[in-house]
Amino acid sequence: GKQMAGKALCLPCTIGSTTGGLVLYCACSMGRQPACMLFSKPIDSLAGAGVILADVWLEGAETWFVDMFENVLFTWNIDTGVCRYVSKIPGKTMIMRHELEENYLVNPRCIKVDNRVFCFPFYGRNIFVYDIIHEKFEEIAIDNPNKEILRIYSFWDCGGAIWAVAKGANLVIEIDVEKKAVKGYHRIFEDTESKMNYEEDGRN
Repeated sequence: GKQMAGKALCLPCTIGSTTGGLVLYCACSMGRQPACMLFSKPIDSLAGAGVILADVWLEGAETWFVDMFENVLFTWNIDTGVCRYVSKIPGKTMIMRHELEENYLVNPRCIKVDNRVFCFPFYGRNIFVYDIIHEKFEEIAIDNPNKEILRIYSFWDCGGAIWAVAKGANLVIEIDVEKKAVKGYHRIFEDTESKMNYEEDGRN
């Protein structure tokens, strides 16, 4: 095959391949990625995902992830293939579930910022932050008086703050990374009708 490291990769058309996204992710993790990627048409979501995940998940050869069935934090080294158990996340579910499912999707998504790993709730109640240096969790309480299922899918690290979208609570939550505290709550929709119209349009 052709060497693409350090070269401009020009793509006239992409069809949305999970394998293609994985190849891009692995190339980035091995330091063999192209210098840039040029798409003649809008980039497909799966190719974009491979590039974004390499930027967000990897720090050197190490990536952090949560076992969504057991609510356990792990690291994986892409060079050695070693997966290491870190700690059980102490989060609790907001809904009554069968005992065998009590850990399912409690805090299933995470992001590493500096020496901390922020674990976000789906069915869980609060955010949990793992301090890598001191090897312990701290809890960030979320103000949720109506006990909405938070359903946090997406979040971004933006210059000292993490912005997390809690779809179930109709909120964007702003988190101060250094203070490990909620800095602000921002409503997505001001009225129920707008939220319903958005979901009916299939953009949820």
